[in-house]
Amino acid sequence: MPAQAKSLCKNWWSNKEGAMMIRYFEVMLDDGYSICIKGVRKPSKEEAAAFLTERDLKGRKVVDVEEWDREDAETAFDFDREAEWPVFGR
Repeated sequence: MPAQAKSLCKNWWSNKEGAMMIRYFEVMLDDGYSICIKGVRKPSKEEAAAFLTERDLKGRKVVDVEEWDREDAETAFDFDREAEWPVFGR
């Protein structure tokens, strides 16, 4: 891979200090409910289902995954324990 392409890839996935950028995703379930997860990249529906525990899913199926910015996610989801959330793709 050319050096310029490597640099672009690195900047897209990390900040200037090299730390991974955390992104937020709404995982929509087949019963109309959603769960917010954080990750370093957008998961597929299958990856999101594998990432969530059975306690989270309770027999429900993942129907879609959409990226949200943090501000919008904080208004729609409970972020009280966000520091304890696992990070997808790490």
